[in-house]
Amino acid sequence: MRSFVALLRAVNVGKGRAVPMAELRALFEALGLRDVRTYIQSGNVVFTGGPPDAERLSRALSERFGFAIPVVVRSGEVLDAILEACPWAPEGPDDKRIHVGFLGAPADPARVARMDPERSPGDAFVVGPWAVYLRFGAGVAGSKLTNDWLERQLGTTVTLRNLATCRELARMASEAAGPASVRRDGTL
Repeated sequence: MRSFVALLRAVNVGKGRAVPMAELRALFEALGLRDVRTYIQSGNVVFTGGPPDAERLSRALSERFGFAIPVVVRSGEVLDAILEACPWAPEGPDDKRIHVGFLGAPADPARVARMDPERSPGDAFVVGPWAVYLRFGAGVAGSKLTNDWLERQLGTTVTLRNLATCRELARMASEAAGPASVRRDGTL
C-alpha cells in the first residue's frame, strides 16, 4: 500500500488560520483518503489512498476553513529520498535547527543560481529538485532565510518542517504503507 504525506502551509499560526486536527482528519476521510493521521498542530497529514491531488486538497481545505491553504504532497518513498539527500543529517540536538522546505514545484536552476548564499550570515541553504535544505546557525527566529523569501526566490510554494518532524513523518508514512515494497522512482 502506498502512503502519502500532505504538508499544509501556514496553518495554526496567527489569527484566523486555525485548523483543528480532528476536523482536518475528517475532511481528508470525506475526500476518500484512508488511514488518516495527523502529527502535531502544524498541518502534517499522513494517509493512504490516492494518488492525491494537492490542488484538490487545497481547494477543499480553503472551502472548509475559509482561507487559502497551500498544500504540498509527497509519497512516503519520496519523503525518504528527500531526507536521504539532506546535506546536514546528523540525528541529535541539531534536528530542530535543520529544516526541509518542501517545494510545490521543481526548483528552476536559473532562479536557484540567483539566490544569495550570504543573505543570512551563520545560516546556510542547499536547493535540491524538490526541497530546499536549511541550517539555521542561531535558530529560525533571527534568520533572513524566511519562508516568504524562499517562495519569492523559487517562485513556488515552500512549506518548512524541522528535521525531527520530517523524520517522524517518514516513520509514520512507512508504518502506514505496511510491509509491501514499492518503487523509489521519484514520482509522487
